Amino acid sequence: MFTALRRLQPRKALASSLAGALLLAGLVGCGTGGSTAASGGGTNSAGLAPLRLGVMTDNATAYVATIGVEKKIFEKNHLDVKVSAFGVGIDTVNAVTTNQADIGFAQDFAILNRIGAAPSGNLKIFTELNRSNANSPAAYQFVGKNISSPAELAGKGIITNKGTVVEYWIAKTLEKYKVDPSSVKLYPIESAQEGLALLQSGQASAEWTSGKGAALAKAIPGVKTIATLKTIDTPTIALGVSTESYLKDHPTEVKNYLTSLNQIYQFIEKNPDEAAAILQKANNIPKDQALLNLEASKNQLQFTQDTLTTLNDITQWGVKNGVIKNNFDVKSYVNTDALKATFPDSVTLK
Repeated sequence: MFTALRRLQPRKALASSLAGALLLAGLVGCGTGGSTAASGGGTNSAGLAPLRLGVMTDNATAYVATIGVEKKIFEKNHLDVKVSAFGVGIDTVNAVTTNQADIGFAQDFAILNRIGAAPSGNLKIFTELNRSNANSPAAYQFVGKNISSPAELAGKGIITNKGTVVEYWIAKTLEKYKVDPSSVKLYPIESAQEGLALLQSGQASAEWTSGKGAALAKAIPGVKTIATLKTIDTPTIALGVSTESYLKDHPTEVKNYLTSLNQIYQFIEKNPDEAAAILQKANNIPKDQALLNLEASKNQLQFTQDTLTTLNDITQWGVKNGVIKNNFDVKSYVNTDALKATFPDSVTLK
């Protein structure tokens, strides 16, 4: 059975000695807050319905939102989208549950862990958004400092994001490489800058990261990739979440949101260079890196039997190993009505 990992807070003394790492980390984009006013229905003077969207900074959901806004795709589908960016995906879920956002997202383990910790029948998964592309060089990777394999992690520190899929990846990595979970130290962080600082100082020896974050981490002497999602055979699914009440009261907005996403996905697939140029200008991401980041996920709006099976398998693994607090019926937290109404062939649940 999986033993709970020991969590240690980063030492406050780091701040004075890691200015160089933090300066380097300053290149990582920070989230920009959008409107937090309650969504009130109706339309604005331009005939657009308000929709508050939560995304994760430097993540596929943020890239898609940026392109949708810059290309006016949301606007063409009668939506006035206000985007709020958060450090981790699970924070978008918390924003949804506290009525600070209408739609958010989380990766599979994160949302399942959240439901298991605080069951709420009002929270609903309404679509699969994308899956990790394990073959992409920009996909999530496990970087280590002065170690050549995860098998060498006993007695060392690992950076984590509490309540997110990163906890699952770490657990699966230690399981695969037969490292006793109680022998490692976990350092929870709230920003990419903290992770870079911990690697720079040597206080932590490993971290799951991707895209621009991975490039910055590997610029630190001694840091290199030691595993990938393909290594641990753990592809990751990003899921759109909302509340049952919002899905019921705003079916047109949700349908227009899904229509917009599909059009943005098509634009990215047909015009990757232009999409990367948009991200470079709007998010200060070098174009070559933006291209790699876009390739890191396979965008697809669907909810299939395979989607549900994957979520059930993760839930049962988490419950068995004590990392998901309460067991629950995953299907009872799924509402695909809007997805089925928008793209009937995309839902294939038995």
